[in-house]
Amino acid sequence: MPSPSRKNVIAERIEELNALLNQWEDYRLTARDPSEQLRSEKEIEKIKQYRKDYEKELEGSGNKVEEDKSDPIIAPTVRRINRQWMIGVTISVLLLMILFFAYQRLTAVTPDYSTYLEYIKKGDNLIAETKFGAAREAYEKALEYNPKDSLVKKKIGLLDKADDLIKANKNEEAKRTFSLILNIPPASGLTAYASQRAKRSSSQNDGKEESVKPVEGTSGNTLRISLSWEGDQLIISIQGGQPFGEEKQSPYLLSGINCKDCVEWKKMDEGYTATVPADAVSVLEITVRDSAGNTSKKMVDRNSSLVNNQDVEPVPQIDDGISKEGQFKGFVEEADEAFDKKNYQKAKDSYVKALALSPNDAHCKKRLETCNAELLKMQEAAAKDIGRRPVSAGTFNMGINGGFAIEGPKHEVAVSRFSLSTTEVTVGQYKDFCRFTGRQMPPTPPWGWNDTHPIVNVTWAEAKAFCEWVGGRLPTEAEWEYAATEGMGDAGSSYSGGSLNLVAYYKENSSGKTHTVGSKKANKFGLFDMTGNASEWCQDWYDGRYYKNSPKSNPQGPASGTRKVIRGGSYDSDPNSEQDGNQLKTTYRNYKDPNTRAPYLGFRVAW
Repeated sequence: MPSPSRKNVIAERIEELNALLNQWEDYRLTARDPSEQLRSEKEIEKIKQYRKDYEKELEGSGNKVEEDKSDPIIAPTVRRINRQWMIGVTISVLLLMILFFAYQRLTAVTPDYSTYLEYIKKGDNLIAETKFGAAREAYEKALEYNPKDSLVKKKIGLLDKADDLIKANKNEEAKRTFSLILNIPPASGLTAYASQRAKRSSSQNDGKEESVKPVEGTSGNTLRISLSWEGDQLIISIQGGQPFGEEKQSPYLLSGINCKDCVEWKKMDEGYTATVPADAVSVLEITVRDSAGNTSKKMVDRNSSLVNNQDVEPVPQIDDGISKEGQFKGFVEEADEAFDKKNYQKAKDSYVKALALSPNDAHCKKRLETCNAELLKMQEAAAKDIGRRPVSAGTFNMGINGGFAIEGPKHEVAVSRFSLSTTEVTVGQYKDFCRFTGRQMPPTPPWGWNDTHPIVNVTWAEAKAFCEWVGGRLPTEAEWEYAATEGMGDAGSSYSGGSLNLVAYYKENSSGKTHTVGSKKANKFGLFDMTGNASEWCQDWYDGRYYKNSPKSNPQGPASGTRKVIRGGSYDSDPNSEQDGNQLKTTYRNYKDPNTRAPYLGFRVAW
């Protein structure tokens, strides 16, 4: 039987092999090149054999496993493809795009909100019947009637995630994901893009222009607003009330927006719309005020048009002999049943209908508040669920001799098992953090915000607060270097995962800005952008002499200081800099005042 220490090594290695196996199986499913599929199958068989051998050794029925170091198991990477094949693929893609656009024109549908709702309801019902493929088709059909609808796109994304969880035998997680899908409401109306299409279609068919009904609300003296999202912009539709005259720059006053000149107003057939960048929305509630002092409020929800629909549309009476009291009772029973099953979105929809018939019903009001609170919790939980990768425990040589003085002396360090976020924290993830905590976004970098880029211009304290919000922390400097060097320390590559151009955005290839995270090659631990893109805050205070006295096991850095460690280099780092040296090296140590904001400085999360 293996010794206790050997058992721990075997257990960790089996876990690593399982993670690699999942990566290769995913890669095999997406690889189009037959040679890459064959390569995947060989790696999968090799991993399964090693895993089987380790399990035998662990049971005491096999010999000690010695892996072939000349043919190590690594994460999948895309091999170079020859130029002719690439040209052929490009031409094929262009032809397919031409055919696709031609097909779109021939099969274009006129946007219709009621048909959109029918497909959403059909998709939700099919999920309840575990017919997931058909549900996806229904959601995709809904998108045809309401293009750019972020809510349907989120449903489809979660459906894909649930499918992956089922393949990995994580059925409980899959069930929770399906619950999230069912609790995402339909959009409160057609997106502006779909509305414009409907308007054009009506004009072409009838030979005259017809007004398009806004997302929500009617004209009149009552001040009414509705909110919807289009990409990274919040659309505020406003009707009624008494708008300000020309003496004011805007027809209404907005509260909850953290900028003065970023709101774009537009006069519509009925009322106005205000378009606001997402990073300018600083609170969870938007308030609109007219010239007479009337106000209307709505709660902002990034995944849904509304969280708290205060202006309830009347429910049309159904002429089938059912009394108003009978309708009310039916809606309440339907809502209570959904509430007991924790399907809060369905319950909320039915309580809203019931309150339209009986606005002062205390039971429905209280239950509706609970539904809104629970939906907000679920959305926040989903926002906190950012991807992570396990990093096995190990011992490595930290630092180097012969580099800058602060990079040495080289010394042996042991780190315990931990996890790191797969990528640097993104702009989109940080926007969610601000939305749910009421914080403001940091200053916008020169190239603007892009949800898939790393968040930058954050202070050390802001980075720490985000990490704690998702249940994590900033990595220690030792953990960061161990993960970046793939557990090999100075014996590994100078850059995390391979050659510089393959793994990093830096001065020569970045065009002076950040880029989408995870678009370069990952390292052995499955971590992206450990080199370049954005430099990363670490937990430790900085001390140039710390390596001389560093504890051997899990060093946490000095107890105090004036500057915090940053590692990894950025899009602006020059590997040939005579002044600063090569900041992109995995051993390079840098530091900044914790209150520093810089367009090259971001972070990732450790657990």
